[in-house]
Amino acid sequence: MRTLGLKIMTIALLMLVKLNAQVSIPTIKIGDQQWSSVNLKTDRFLNGDLIPEAKNADEWSALSKKGVPVRMINQGEVFYNWHTVIDPRGLAPAGFKIPAVLDWYNLLDYQMTHKIPVTRFTSRSGWADGKNGTDSVGFHAAPSGFVNLTGNSGHFSISGNFWSTTDANASKAYYVRFHPDQSTIKIDTEIKRYGFQIRLIKIPTQTRIGSREYKTARIGTYEWMLENLDENEFENSLKLPEAKSFNEWNNLIKSESPAWAYYEFDPSNKYLGRYYNYYAILEFSRFWLDGWTVPDLKHWENLISHIGGWKSSAHLLRGGNIWRSGTKVSNSWGFNAWPAGIINAAVNEFEPLGGAAVWWMKENRPGLIGIADFEEDVVKEHSQIEIYMDWGIPLRLVKTDRETNPYSTFRKSETTWNNEEAALEINSIRDGVKDEPVYKKHPILLECAIANLKATHTFDEYRFIAESEFALLFTELIQKCVRIHKVKIEVP
Repeated sequence: MRTLGLKIMTIALLMLVKLNAQVSIPTIKIGDQQWSSVNLKTDRFLNGDLIPEAKNADEWSALSKKGVPVRMINQGEVFYNWHTVIDPRGLAPAGFKIPAVLDWYNLLDYQMTHKIPVTRFTSRSGWADGKNGTDSVGFHAAPSGFVNLTGNSGHFSISGNFWSTTDANASKAYYVRFHPDQSTIKIDTEIKRYGFQIRLIKIPTQTRIGSREYKTARIGTYEWMLENLDENEFENSLKLPEAKSFNEWNNLIKSESPAWAYYEFDPSNKYLGRYYNYYAILEFSRFWLDGWTVPDLKHWENLISHIGGWKSSAHLLRGGNIWRSGTKVSNSWGFNAWPAGIINAAVNEFEPLGGAAVWWMKENRPGLIGIADFEEDVVKEHSQIEIYMDWGIPLRLVKTDRETNPYSTFRKSETTWNNEEAALEINSIRDGVKDEPVYKKHPILLECAIANLKATHTFDEYRFIAESEFALLFTELIQKCVRIHKVKIEVP
């Protein structure tokens, strides 16, 4: 029975809610970036030191000339000089950072790729001459203007301006301006003594996998790599040979040897990941890499189900700007599906970039997951070995935190939740938290979590999960249900 685990889960959930109540930063997902949707308004650095405040123009000018941090409150907004932005005492809370110019360029690239007018980023009121935005993106860029060198306000009701952490030279740093007369977000440089506002951006999760760090994120029950694998060694210390020509690739296949290659056999294309043959997948499937493994159909189905299903969801996974013109790209989950194509050694060709994203899937026979340009369905395919043996295909890995090798024997379990033992377990879950105030007031949360547990795990899997792991899993399910049902939990 899981009573102890549920008690732990309840405490963890309430602690999380309490923490979020203390530091709550609303965010908006734009492409594969997570931006704060409000400006930073703080009077202290992270260590508690007070940021000097200029009460008038003279004080601003005097402090800023010294090259020390300074802030000014004007029209209810807080402006900071660049020295405040880069002060080592820090401004951004855990999990966030002040964006570098590259982060702003990525936002600009997303805007240009999707042809989004600036007015969709700007607020619905306050702009001069009736040039209010629609704010449909949810970025809430308001026309707060700036503080100039002399400490006086400028451009109020005309533009919104934000610092980056990147300096251009000894006197200037990069900043960003939102202006309704511009066709795009403007990135420029300005003197570091100016006062601009600050936005935050979430730090993408970086995970050490093999020889380097990769972007990763939890989508559904599992954590996924957000870029294609660029490794040739798993936990068995197997080192795969690199093919540097079609002749080498075909010879390795004829000898039934694992192999990999870069696109066009050119190491400068390593940003696309490595392309592996099926024999490499057979080897990889037997071993893990720091807890990561080749996803099987169960893992893919969990991810696809989480984003809305196999139909009409391809654009939610597509990322980058090299898809063929006219292909819908949303990248709503930050999965960054790049159209890297395949190596088709049967005709000695690399499929041109821009047409399709394809990955190997771990099954008893060759399996593929694919997204084509202009097509909105995510496709899963199985075939006889002969068809795919000549191909080289990229690979994503999945983190199976709650799995061990014995756990894999339960993946194809036919045991359902429709039996007496399962009913007793569900009743035990309900009894374990029946006196908790959060579930008395919001019983829908518990039932939602139970329903999601049944949807993502077989009963045999549930029984195999350790007590502490179950507490973690159920906390994640509760958090998801809080978002689904938009429940506001009061902190005691």
